[in-house]
Amino acid sequence: MLFLAAVLMSCAAGETIHIKAAAAAYEKGRVAQRQSHVDAAIQLFGEAIEIEPTFTGARQALIQADLSAGYRLQAAAAITQLLQIEPVEVRDRIVLGKFSSSSISRKEHWPNSRLS
Repeated sequence: MLFLAAVLMSCAAGETIHIKAAAAAYEKGRVAQRQSHVDAAIQLFGEAIEIEPTFTGARQALIQADLSAGYRLQAAAAITQLLQIEPVEVRDRIVLGKFSSSSISRKEHWPNSRLS
């Protein structure tokens, strides 16, 4: 919520429209997540990231949604992408380190492709 308030204040100060669009997609994703619509939340967080690739809050929300849905391989990919933006993020490095090739099924469900 603090991030959204900061984004909205900066938007009022003349920031670009795409920040508002990213924040709106993120908030819709949070609503979907609270209503247990995890796949919809994943899609909306992905939209927020597509609009603003450095939106770390959306990336962290996407990781949590992927993990809660059991999409471990996608969560690992999202963590790797987040670490490219914030390379010193220790918590996410630990989570990524817990994934091993043997613990991720090759037949894992792919609701949408985000790997780049």
